[in-house]
Amino acid sequence: MQQIGVIGCGVMGGGIVRNLLQKNYNVHIYDTEPVRLEDLRREGALPAGDAAALAAASDVIITSLPSPVIMQSVILNSVIPSAAPGAYILDMGTTDITTTKELNEHAAAAGVHFLDCPVSGGPDGAKNGTLSMMCGGKEDRFREVEPFMREMGSSLYYLGPSGSGQVVKMCNNLVVSGVITVLSEAFHTGETYGIPSSVLAEVLQSGSAATKAMEVFGENIVSETQDEVKFSLQHMAKDLSFLEDFTTNERISLLAAPVIKELYDQAADAGMGEMDSSAVSLMYKHEQQKG
Repeated sequence: MQQIGVIGCGVMGGGIVRNLLQKNYNVHIYDTEPVRLEDLRREGALPAGDAAALAAASDVIITSLPSPVIMQSVILNSVIPSAAPGAYILDMGTTDITTTKELNEHAAAAGVHFLDCPVSGGPDGAKNGTLSMMCGGKEDRFREVEPFMREMGSSLYYLGPSGSGQVVKMCNNLVVSGVITVLSEAFHTGETYGIPSSVLAEVLQSGSAATKAMEVFGENIVSETQDEVKFSLQHMAKDLSFLEDFTTNERISLLAAPVIKELYDQAADAGMGEMDSSAVSLMYKHEQQKG
């Protein structure tokens, strides 16, 4: 049986582990938070002493880490030196393009296969094995590991060479952050005129304005339950920064993205970073109170 390793067992990584355990995989785990390891150990996962030990024991190493700096350090210093030639590294976080390409080169030099595989679908998708997975790297290597990846995702896309998955994930999050922003403005406008947001949400979702983002984040905006984190605001702001860097380097002109990014940056600076991405809606209340 394939030995699977998961480094980073937070909301997303923990969901991925639980899904794979349900499908009877041997899953080695590592996280800097001991309580996460203990919870998953009770469910059948195999805690490793460190990331290097996990990599040495695994045929496929999945990373689900909070930042490219952490991910890069773990992969360069622990995973690549310890993984057996022919092992796979699947980066399921959102990582900047430069770091992604550098890690792909380092892995290839060591005989290890690196794929950027950022995901969408949230904690429920991770736990249920229904993630949307956006993959970049060598196509033949993707095809080899594709059957296993389908255990984690119901929508799996090969998109091109290294970095392609990350570009598509940035585009995905631009759309999601934009929808959250315009939903916030729509609800703010309706409430100002006396139309309850719950009513407006029902109307929007029944017509041409219906979106998946509304399904995921709409209730948080309407009920102002931004502490129920589907995807943190600070992570969305980070991804928008990656998009800004990428489009600047590629000389791609965007008009709406800078405005959306500025709003998320302001919300993060206002102390909302650890709240749900839908907390950006609170900025409209702040502006109204200032006025």
